[in-house]
Amino acid sequence: MELLVAELEKKKLGVAGRKAGKVANPRGRYIAKAVARAVHDRDGGQCTFRDESGRCSERTGLHFDHVVPHALGGESTADNLRLRCGPHNQLHAERCFGPLFVAGKRGRAPASRSS
Repeated sequence: MELLVAELEKKKLGVAGRKAGKVANPRGRYIAKAVARAVHDRDGGQCTFRDESGRCSERTGLHFDHVVPHALGGESTADNLRLRCGPHNQLHAERCFGPLFVAGKRGRAPASRSS
C-alpha cells in the first residue's frame, strides 16, 4: 500500500519534480507539480476555509484556489494558491465575481434565495 501511495504522490504532486516555487510561467494557468506539492504540504491536504466555527475539515475533492484570482492577475505561485473544497472554491469565486457571473460561466442559473 505504501508503494502505491508513493507512486500516486509522484504522479500527482511530482515528488521527484522541480524545486518548490519554481515555475516556467507564474502568470499562466499551469500549476507546476513542485508548487502543487508545496501548497498541499503547507495546507496539510485539507481545505483552508475558515469561519466562526473553525476550519473546514474536507480532505477530498480539493481544488487549487487562487487567493488573487487568475482573471485578476493572480499568479500560479505557492504564495497565491491554497487548497479549497468545491463549495468553498465556488464561494470565493462568487465573492470575487458575483453569483450571476459564476452561474453564467458554469452554464446554469444561480440558486434562488428566499427573502
